[in-house]
Amino acid sequence: MTEIIHRDPILPIKQIGEDNWIENLTSFLENHDVEVIPLKGEKIYEMTEKY
Repeated sequence: MTEIIHRDPILPIKQIGEDNWIENLTSFLENHDVEVIPLKGEKIYEMTEKY
């Protein structure tokens, strides 16, 4: 018989644009064996935070 474990989802960030959101998301992904390729250029971050 399989036991069901109820857990709240782990969210590394609450919204784009919050303090250190890029670092928190990157760290979360790397800790879950997801390769993170850094985006180059501040405009990408600014555009993402804007939307």
